[in-house]
Amino acid sequence: MATNNKINTTDLTSRLFELIDSMSDKDKMELLKNLEDKKKERARAQLRKLCCMEVNFSDENQTHKGFLHDISDSGAFITTEQLFHLGDKISITMPEFSGTEKSVLVGEIERIAKDGIGIQFYTDTKEADIKSQIENE
Repeated sequence: MATNNKINTTDLTSRLFELIDSMSDKDKMELLKNLEDKKKERARAQLRKLCCMEVNFSDENQTHKGFLHDISDSGAFITTEQLFHLGDKISITMPEFSGTEKSVLVGEIERIAKDGIGIQFYTDTKEADIKSQIENE
């Protein structure tokens, strides 16, 4: 199996299970400790604002509709049934808020869940402005 960012979630999980299954118990314990340590390091540094609003978002091929579930200065989660891949570039068109222009946030898919996708924003987007608009809605 080729290793790249375009592997689907099922193949990725299967491959991980195969590799872990072939490890010694000692190596499995070390892997578990490393993963738990990494999770602690990546603990959410940004507070999330929960919301539920319909948004349009685009990948390289087409525009989709989904619901923005939460947003922070560094990313967002969109509920969708569409199939995406880790690393896909996504542009989110934020709706107009009383008198403001529509804004576009750009990032890439960092997490894929059963009910949607986690987007990590690129650092040059205006996510803080969007978050404050949501809070003031």
